[in-house]
Amino acid sequence: MESTVLAPDTTKVNNQELHLKKEGDSQRRLIIRKGSPDAKCREQELLDVVSYTAATINHEVNNPLMSILATVEMLLNSSADMPPEVKERVIRIGAEAERIREVIETLVDIEYLRLRQTDGGKLIEL
Repeated sequence: MESTVLAPDTTKVNNQELHLKKEGDSQRRLIIRKGSPDAKCREQELLDVVSYTAATINHEVNNPLMSILATVEMLLNSSADMPPEVKERVIRIGAEAERIREVIETLVDIEYLRLRQTDGGKLIEL
């Protein structure tokens, strides 16, 4: 079985260097081949993949997210002329942006994997 995620140029998991394949000019893909029968080792590898993925998402999403939150704050500070229904929508946008930020922070700080089964497949419990 093989899993692929975007990763930095050099990556080590459990003191083993992982093979990186270059895709285009700016992307590298981390290919993890699962061959170890040790469940603890496999779980740590999966946790490392989740951590790399979370760090990448945090890096790529954080700047636009902060821009959205700053714009929401600016709009709410100058909301004297704003109709109440528009103000409610702006508040909702801010709340949803905060929710995204919190989920990303939770992923970055994840220490162990708890999975739950859903109709769409397994999900990481946050």
